Amino acid sequence: MALAIRIVIIVVVIALIILVLRSKLKDGLRVLLIVLFIVVGVLASLFPIERWFIRASTPEEAFAQTVSSGEIMDVIHGKNSCMIYYSTGENSSSVCFFEIENGEYRPIDMIDVNVVSAHREDLNLIRVVQLPNTKEHYLLGILHSPTHVLEMQDEYSTEFYINEVYRITNDSSYDVFAYLPEYSGDYQVAINGASIPLLLMLDQNLSIFNFTL
Repeated sequence: MALAIRIVIIVVVIALIILVLRSKLKDGLRVLLIVLFIVVGVLASLFPIERWFIRASTPEEAFAQTVSSGEIMDVIHGKNSCMIYYSTGENSSSVCFFEIENGEYRPIDMIDVNVVSAHREDLNLIRVVQLPNTKEHYLLGILHSPTHVLEMQDEYSTEFYINEVYRITNDSSYDVFAYLPEYSGDYQVAINGASIPLLLMLDQNLSIFNFTL
């Protein structure tokens, strides 16, 4: 639905520009209107306009209206938000976030999700992200381990969700994630008993996309 809304907006903007070009308005007014329509189109593409239209009562319904394709693998609930972890193909997955307000689920644009702390070592990547409106925190990770047992814990007894993506003789790959009801700047997580600090990001507006593998 979100994609369809954006396509409709683009089509409407293009149609309006064509009408203005074919009109008998003065050149200055035509240029002004064309610039105005282009600005409106650009702003509509940047702003999560689908939030005005999507009103879902369950995360599954919100997912169906927002994501064009994918199969839900897990739903992680926060206090006023939730994260959906979903499959996008063989050994491929992604996540999306929703704000919960008055019992309604509204999509959060991934470009507005900020990475606040992170740890990266070789192919292993752990991030703590903060959602823009609720200010709630989630942990996302991609981990590789030579062992088939992966345990995670922190000092807050957080419930971690671990999904094995694939397994070969000397390597297993895992997607890990969690809602963090408690988070501080010196947050660290233990993986198979080894403590790993997550360093604070100096740029608090750094997008989650800057940390994709």
